[in-house]
Amino acid sequence: RHSREGRCMTDDVGTAAAGSAEGFTWESILRQACKTRLHGSQAKHLIVLGDHSSGKTSLVHKLQQDQESTTIHAGLAMDYSYIDVSDETDDDAPTGQLIHVWTLGDRSHAHLLKFALKPKRLPNSMVMIVLDFSAPWKLMQSLKHWLSVLEEYIEGLHLPAEQMQELQKQCRLRYQGYRESQEQTADASNAAGTTPEPAPTPGVGESPARRNNLTAGTAATTPAVEENDVLVPLPEGVLARNLGVPIVVVCNKVEIQDLNKQFGLSDGMVDYIQQSLRRVCLQYGGGLVFCSAWKESNVEVLFDYVAHHLLGRPLLHRFQLASRDILFVPCGWDSPDRVNIDFESQRVCRDPDVPFENVVQPPPSVAVTLAQEAQPTAPVTAAEDDQEFLRKLKAKIDATPLSPPTSVRRAEVDEEQKKQNLLQFYRMLASGGPRLGYGQ
Repeated sequence: RHSREGRCMTDDVGTAAAGSAEGFTWESILRQACKTRLHGSQAKHLIVLGDHSSGKTSLVHKLQQDQESTTIHAGLAMDYSYIDVSDETDDDAPTGQLIHVWTLGDRSHAHLLKFALKPKRLPNSMVMIVLDFSAPWKLMQSLKHWLSVLEEYIEGLHLPAEQMQELQKQCRLRYQGYRESQEQTADASNAAGTTPEPAPTPGVGESPARRNNLTAGTAATTPAVEENDVLVPLPEGVLARNLGVPIVVVCNKVEIQDLNKQFGLSDGMVDYIQQSLRRVCLQYGGGLVFCSAWKESNVEVLFDYVAHHLLGRPLLHRFQLASRDILFVPCGWDSPDRVNIDFESQRVCRDPDVPFENVVQPPPSVAVTLAQEAQPTAPVTAAEDDQEFLRKLKAKIDATPLSPPTSVRRAEVDEEQKKQNLLQFYRMLASGGPRLGYGQ
């Protein structure tokens, strides 16, 4: 589904009704509705960042839940699509809502962010950083790279101080406005000894049609902050790097059983990875989601979280730490104290100062390949500009003295040779050269 389909539909309807005045009225209405949905002042934008082969395109396709198309087309440089969050159960909103999705190709196209994340769009935008969990030793490096790219881009916008302060304030309110629901309180009671009714596992076995009724059920959080609410100060280190836009870090291709068989990835190592990622997410106020687009696990939770932040809809899913494959840590639930408690309970590495790459290392078979790729290659010779090359060539020609043509030089040589032969003949006559006798 692309935006041009909406324009084609409008043109067809207008052409069919061109014979009557009523047709022109319907055409203008449809055009205005299409324009409002796609280009309204409150349009929502999802910026998807991630390395090549991290599964960004497949993940966006699963979020769209386009049942009519089974082919996934990967774009070049920057790709555009949209998510139609139409509410079929609400007759008062037949046009639904759209989330514009901008997917950046890879690191070499980071400069194209200026076309997707424009200053006027920042209040209505969300950034999704997709990481490839099938190569866990690259997770931290990739995450820090894209966060630095995003931070450098936003700083380069040179936003007015008032606008930046307002954006940062909204990010703080999102974290401080998180409220645990009654169901989450029941989970705490369960830990104390009671046995409340078990809750369904998020992201597993859910129907795609559920997103058409996101307002049903009990919200897991209360995103709006009331005037009488007492906001708890931010813990130390939380939102230390407040960029003014909501961020969600998505680890895609989380198939832990397959990774355990292939690379020997243990549960303890997975715990260390998620705790390390949570530390970074807290600095930027970002959420963390583990999912698999291929297995369609936890994709519904991710969609719910995106719709919650961009469209203001209730968050229907609770945090999830027990199941490693479908981990979900929303912004506002986590804290440095919770991370430290979990960090001290695992046995892989309890020193937070140890670099992530020193703990999560590639297996020997992969390490050899990475070492070969890291070897320095021959320097690339950049082609010189054509005009500069011709300019240097002309200067070299002008500095070289002109020489006569080959035919002229050959004639000069022949003339000199004749002179030498004639001079030699006269010398021979003057010296009484050899004479022939009569008897000879």
